[in-house]
Amino acid sequence: MRVLILVGATAGAGLLTVLPLALLDDPRHAAAGTLAAALCLIPAVGTLLLAGAVGPGDPDTTTTVILVGIGLRFVGVTAGVFLLDGAVTAAGIGRERFAGWAVFFYLMTLTAESVLLLHPGPTPPADSP
Repeated sequence: MRVLILVGATAGAGLLTVLPLALLDDPRHAAAGTLAAALCLIPAVGTLLLAGAVGPGDPDTTTTVILVGIGLRFVGVTAGVFLLDGAVTAAGIGRERFAGWAVFFYLMTLTAESVLLLHPGPTPPADSP
């Protein structure tokens, strides 16, 4: 459920930011923003899956999962930006535009993931199946 919320939040942020800029400024914002969102969403989903595998625990475990997620996202997104640089420039998107969207979606997914990990929602009663 948390993964779906994260994907929905990322898609919503993209629709509210990328789409208007693509329509009003330059259509290449759509390609750059979509690619950056996907690049940032992959490690964020991985962190949520890791948190689900570890299970609900004490605050120290939650903090550790959040810090591991930050590290995974930083390494993954940074490596992805460098690896995709040639393709981005060849497609005429522009590395500055792509890097800007990567920073935006990095911070957006980090915030959404942290909120989801710190406030997982109601726990079902112990007697429910």
